[in-house]
Amino acid sequence: ISISKTITNANMGKDNSFTASDLAALKNQPTIQGVAPLISNKFRVRATAGDIIPFSTDLFLESIDNNFIDTVPPTFTWQPGQMVVPIIFSSDFLEMYNVFAPAQGLPQLSAKTLSSVNIILECSGPGGIQNFRGNIVALSDRINSILVPQSFMNWSNFHFSGDTSVRASRVFIKTRDANDPKLI
Repeated sequence: ISISKTITNANMGKDNSFTASDLAALKNQPTIQGVAPLISNKFRVRATAGDIIPFSTDLFLESIDNNFIDTVPPTFTWQPGQMVVPIIFSSDFLEMYNVFAPAQGLPQLSAKTLSSVNIILECSGPGGIQNFRGNIVALSDRINSILVPQSFMNWSNFHFSGDTSVRASRVFIKTRDANDPKLI
């Protein structure tokens, strides 16, 4: 289950991320079996899809403990120096793209074709700029995000922004019963 803090007019513009004590409090709840923060990029990411799909956009990336991802292929790993970044893409995002694509003169894509699209990730921040090749290795029905391995997120957050803090605006929890009144 994905949870986030409620954004109100009173707390807009403030840091509404989960603190270490928030995460500890969640872990201590008897109805919660596991807690995993989604960590986002703290640097700029621009994605392009080359000449075949003339599409370019600023992008967000996130990472989470692999135990919370529904589909994790063995290729979902990354080490510093590796120029290819494996990506797990949201099934919902693919559906939204396929609705949006024809109106923009872009081709619709099947789940199988998506893995062959050449994605260039331009990562930049105070620490410099570097291009990586993104490779979609799986689709997720559980997490609406663009997931990269935690090792890539940790390295790139430090390399491009100098930030090593683990602050998350969204947390996933595991529970036996999502309808348990104590959990709600």
